[in-house]
Amino acid sequence: MMTPFQKEITQGLPEHLPAKRSVPGDVNRAPKRKDILSAKEKKLALENALRYFPAEWHEALATEFLEELKEFGRIYMYRFKPSYDMHARPIEDYPCKTPGAAAIMLMIQNNLDPAVAQHPEELITYGGNGAVFQNWAQYPLTMKYLSEILKMGMPSKPKTSIGRILTFHRLICLWRKIGSCTVHMGIGLLCEMRSLCT
Repeated sequence: MMTPFQKEITQGLPEHLPAKRSVPGDVNRAPKRKDILSAKEKKLALENALRYFPAEWHEALATEFLEELKEFGRIYMYRFKPSYDMHARPIEDYPCKTPGAAAIMLMIQNNLDPAVAQHPEELITYGGNGAVFQNWAQYPLTMKYLSEILKMGMPSKPKTSIGRILTFHRLICLWRKIGSCTVHMGIGLLCEMRSLCT
């Protein structure tokens, strides 16, 4: 029987649009980024951000994401921050098919723990811009995919060419890139991670 935490991890993005969240004022917040994007670039940022979600959510989210872009200089998608407390748990608490995936989940949560992260609401662990993810939608997607990975490392009997095998090292590299790339690139990397699960 899965715990509520485990169910939320394996769900990924919610099936229904969650309620809008207020951003707590009692945490260390990242400085606002300068408003340097042109109107065309802001439109592109919104289009890229909305690609994560069903079309019926776009109207509500477009308004909200534009507000975030104006207020913070970035789209953080606060609405999709998980409801559970963010901290590392015992490794056996993570729903997974391989211990390596659970270890990555534990590291992700540790880096986003408000007691560890420099600006936890903005997913920044250290250095003012060392983001774990670009936005909060990437977090549940990544955790879901990690919970589904069947095998990490080199298979004993490769069925594809060695150049196509996604090793544990490459998975770590993908995970790091997701936190430092554009939303558009992040979607592609998440899709590549998803291919590990089948």
